[in-house]
Amino acid sequence: MFPLNFFKNKFLLVLPSAFILGLGMIPSGIPLPFISAQALQAQTDSGDMDSILSGFDEKETDSELKETDLLSGFDEEEPGLEQTETLPEEKGWLDDFSGKAGASLSYAYEQQAPISSQHPDWRGIRRQRGFLQLKWERRVFQDARVFIEGKIIGDLLPDTLDPGVYDALPQKNREAYDQYRQSLMESELREAYFQISPLSFMDLKLGRQIIVWGVADSLSVVDVLNPRDNRVPGLIDVEDARLPLNALKLDFYSGNWNLSAVAIPDIRFGKNPGYGSEYYFYSKLENFSDENNILPKEEIPESGTENAEYGMSLQGNFSGWDWMLYHADFYNDQARVVIEFNPPPLGKGLEAKSRVHDRLKLNGTGISLVSGSWLWKAEAAMTSGFRFYGTVKEYERQDLMLGIEYAGISDASLGFEISRRSYPDYDSILENPPNNADEHYVQSAFSYRHDFWNQTLHLNSFALMLGESWNKGATARVGLDYDWFDAFSVGGGWLVYQKGSDSEYASTTSLAYAEQMSRNDRIFLETTYSF
Repeated sequence: MFPLNFFKNKFLLVLPSAFILGLGMIPSGIPLPFISAQALQAQTDSGDMDSILSGFDEKETDSELKETDLLSGFDEEEPGLEQTETLPEEKGWLDDFSGKAGASLSYAYEQQAPISSQHPDWRGIRRQRGFLQLKWERRVFQDARVFIEGKIIGDLLPDTLDPGVYDALPQKNREAYDQYRQSLMESELREAYFQISPLSFMDLKLGRQIIVWGVADSLSVVDVLNPRDNRVPGLIDVEDARLPLNALKLDFYSGNWNLSAVAIPDIRFGKNPGYGSEYYFYSKLENFSDENNILPKEEIPESGTENAEYGMSLQGNFSGWDWMLYHADFYNDQARVVIEFNPPPLGKGLEAKSRVHDRLKLNGTGISLVSGSWLWKAEAAMTSGFRFYGTVKEYERQDLMLGIEYAGISDASLGFEISRRSYPDYDSILENPPNNADEHYVQSAFSYRHDFWNQTLHLNSFALMLGESWNKGATARVGLDYDWFDAFSVGGGWLVYQKGSDSEYASTTSLAYAEQMSRNDRIFLETTYSF
C-alpha cells in the first residue's frame, strides 16, 4: 500500500458528494395498496338449490347432439399421419461465444512539469486504452463443460521520455523501462478450465481459474490464493484485479456442507507499477536515470509440483448465515527485499541484493449473517512465516476484518469494512528501516452504489482510508455509468489520492513517495459494448 491522507483538500468532497447525490435522488416512499377480501355468504334453502340443479340430470336436446357430432372428429388422428415432437434446435459452437469491447481514457490534472529534461512528463492524458474480451462456454456432455475467457489490451499512451534521454539511460534502467512499455500492450488468458462431475457429490475443475475466498468485498484477510493487478491503485475493482492461476480444484458436497481442496503448481505473483510509471516507487525521484531506482532482481520459485501452493476450505450454508474455515500453504505475493550490510570503504553500507517471496501458512475463518436488510460479515486469520531484515526469527501476523452492508434503500446498497493486522511478537527491529513494519495497521473501506432511471444510471463510489484515525492517507473513486441501450454503456468518474500528515512518516523517502502519489488525481471516461 502507499501512504495517503483522508482529511485534506479535495478528498473531503468525493465520498460526501456521492452520498448527497445518491440520497437526494431517492424517491419518497409510496405505500403499496392492500386489497382485503371479504367472504360473501348466501343462504339458500335446500328446495331452491334442488330446483337449480335439477336440469343437469336431463338428456341432451337434439341440437346439442348435432353439435357434438360435428365436433367429434377433431379428436381423432388421421390415418397414415404420425405426430412429431418439435425438438429444440441444437446450438452451434460459434453460438457459445460472447464478450465485450471497450475503450477508456484518463487525464491527470494535478501533475506538475518534469523536474528536469531527463524526467518523464506525466501530465495530461495518462491512458487511452482499448480492450477486447471474449468468452466461450459449452457443455460438452451432461456433467461436463468447458469455459474459456481471454482479454486483449492495448494502450496507445505516448512515450513520456525523449529519445535522447532513453538512449542515455544505464542498461538495466533501459531494460526496466522497456518492460514497462511492453506491459501497455498485453493479452491475458483470464480463465480456461474443464469442469466435470464424475460423482453426484463431487466436482472437478482443471485449468486456469480464479478462486475467491472469504466474505469481504474489499479488505478480505483470507483471500490469498490469486495474485492482484496493482498497477493503477484504486481504479480497478477487486473482482477484475485478481489474476488467474493454473490449478486443480476438487469440491465435495454433503447436505449443507462443501469441502474444497485446491493445488496450484503455477507460481505467479502480482503485477506492480513498472519503471516509467507515475505509480512506481523511485528511491531517487529527482534523478530518474539513477540505477538505485531499479528494484533488485526478483527471485521467483520455479513452477511445478515441488513448489506448488495448496489450499483447503470448508463451508457450511445455512438459513440466514454461512460459516467457513480456511487453510493455505502459499508464497507471499509481496516480495521482501534482501538487504546486505557491506561496510565502507569497500562497500556502500546497506545494499539491496534481491527480492524474495516468503513461504507462508494461513489458518482462517469467516462468517456472514443476514438480518433483514443488513448483512454482517467477519473474517479472522493467523498467518505465519514472515521474515524481516536483521533477524532470523519468523513472525506471525493476526488479521481481523469486520464488515456490514445495508440494502434497505431501494436500488441501493451501503457498505463498510475495517481490517486490522498486528504482530503479537512485535520487536523494535521491525520498526527500523528497511523493515518499516507497524505493530498495528488499520484500513477502512466505504462503498455506496445506487441505480437510477429504471436501473439505467449507476452510481458507484468507493473510498479506502489508512490509519486508525484515517490520518495515514486515502484514495477515493466516484463513477457514473449509463446504459445507453442494452448492450452499450458510457461512463466516467473521478479518482483522487491524498498523502498523510508529515509526522506519520519515518523518512524523507516515504514523504517523497507520498507527494508523488498525491499528484496522480485524474478524471476518467469509459465505454463498453457487450455482445
